[in-house]
Amino acid sequence: MAVAAWCVRSTDPWGQCSLDRELSLSWPWSGHYGAHLRKQATEDLPDQRPRWLRHYFSLTAAPVMGMNLPSLADQKADLRKRCYDRRIRIEKTEADAAASAIAGRVNQLVDIDDGTTVSAYWPLPGELDPRPALFALGERGATLALPRVIGDGHPLAFHAWQPDDRLIEGGFKVMEPAMDAPVATPSILLVPLLAFDRGCRRLGHGKGYYDRTLQGLRANDRTVRAVGIAFAAQEVERVPTNDFDQTLDMVITEQAVFRPA
Repeated sequence: MAVAAWCVRSTDPWGQCSLDRELSLSWPWSGHYGAHLRKQATEDLPDQRPRWLRHYFSLTAAPVMGMNLPSLADQKADLRKRCYDRRIRIEKTEADAAASAIAGRVNQLVDIDDGTTVSAYWPLPGELDPRPALFALGERGATLALPRVIGDGHPLAFHAWQPDDRLIEGGFKVMEPAMDAPVATPSILLVPLLAFDRGCRRLGHGKGYYDRTLQGLRANDRTVRAVGIAFAAQEVERVPTNDFDQTLDMVITEQAVFRPA
């Protein structure tokens, strides 16, 4: 059974020793990932407990490093489920108000030049709608773009888009530009997410499309900026990541703006 650890102080019934110990908690553990696993035991008085009790404490105080902790994939899968369930419960009126507030923040904080290409995404059910923010940047002269899924294991392709342009249903039943639409290369990306933390680490749907895309774009142009837009309710204490996961340059919610330290 996968476990996490929670540090508490306990004293045995004989009052002979005080222990700073790690107690095992069943997975998942209140959205807390990467727990600081440690064990300390200090004996204030000579140990006069019965032998069987000393043996019990020697087992329960065993180092936690050998325990079967959840894999990174399991951590992400559990976090996705819980964050999706949280996001889908947001009322439409609240979601619309958040999209409007975020559009104002994006318009204020994102610097563009005339002709800068800005990409967004077509929102899935329950996902924050980026179109008010995208349209606001378009009014300032930005070229608008939407992504198209090429296939698993590939980065996204981007195509120039205007509100009247034809869209087709792609993977995940997301509306996307047709293959023959003009190709575009964004320098600013409004990125969807399921969860984020204050270090601007992002949790997506698990296919790695945006991680591959950002890795490629940033390798060719160090000025590329990825801006996560999300509901404030999507913030978590820590998103579990590895070296493949790309950190965002900024996360904007209806309540706050976050940048990596």
